[in-house]
Amino acid sequence: MLVVTVKVIEGVFTEKQKHDLATKITDVTVAFEGSEAFREVVWVLIEELGRDSWHAYHGGASSVASFSARHDITGASVWTTALVLMAFGQVLARLGVLQGRRIRAISQPAASRQVPSNQRERDASRRPRL
Repeated sequence: MLVVTVKVIEGVFTEKQKHDLATKITDVTVAFEGSEAFREVVWVLIEELGRDSWHAYHGGASSVASFSARHDITGASVWTTALVLMAFGQVLARLGVLQGRRIRAISQPAASRQVPSNQRERDASRRPRL
């Protein structure tokens, strides 16, 4: 099961936009996994944060403002798009890591997997003696 949580500021997206976003995130994960059956186990949670429920104290507002001015970036929709793309990037990166781990686990035979020696001894003591 895959759970993707997207946090947005309350009131930025309409219900249809949130539904479309969840659908597209699901489509990307299904395409990445390569199996339509994966669609049944993908959950996309869109959490709306009230405007008073988050605060940024990093002091980057002036940097963002000057960057926006230098590159003629105006409008909240541009930054919303950038944040959504960043979220997609994070989802894809995480899926890539998980897929890599899955492939490595499948390709490594069970007999060659490293088992700590104390675990082998414990397992051997539990086996029934004939």
